[in-house]
Amino acid sequence: MPHGTGSTDHDAALSAMVADIRVRFQDRLVGYVLDIEDCKRQLELPERRGAAVARIADIAHSISGIAGSVGYADLGRTAASVDAAFHSPKIAASSDPPSAAAMDALERLLDLMEQKIDD
Repeated sequence: MPHGTGSTDHDAALSAMVADIRVRFQDRLVGYVLDIEDCKRQLELPERRGAAVARIADIAHSISGIAGSVGYADLGRTAASVDAAFHSPKIAASSDPPSAAAMDALERLLDLMEQKIDD
């Protein structure tokens, strides 16, 4: 075996694994978009707001944990900002809807998610 062939095979196998993980991640994003859209509707209902805020934070946390590993650093950073905004004790304890800034971050996240689904 020529020198370097094993490394090339390893790199190809690793690239194939990452590509497979990316496809599964993109598939998961479809469900997350639907969940977040549902949560946005629930934010309008005071009795469901707390659960919706928690679910949005959980989804954003999940996305931020893997997005960078599959080549979506921008999505990971945006998800991390949404995670921080929606995990804020101020939002969790409030009976008011999340701030305009938190909702803007959420909209940016949704836009990026939809772009990545179409990649």
